[in-house]
Amino acid sequence: MPEQLKRLAVLIDGEDISAKYADAIFDETAGLGIAIIRRFYGDISHVFQLVKVIDKFEIKMIWAQPHLRLKP
Repeated sequence: MPEQLKRLAVLIDGEDISAKYADAIFDETAGLGIAIIRRFYGDISHVFQLVKVIDKFEIKMIWAQPHLRLKP
């Protein structure tokens, strides 16, 4: 009986990782199983940098309000 691949969820914190690492992330996860859920969380105001990556890996974007730093 063939071994069943694990189903994975890949959740990316888009404010802390660059789009240039997408290939490496999905290459690594491919060795672990099938990424059935792919989400990008972050401020989508800079989405122009991510369009190719989002299309290539079929990532769903989830808008997250940017963190605000308040002065004391």
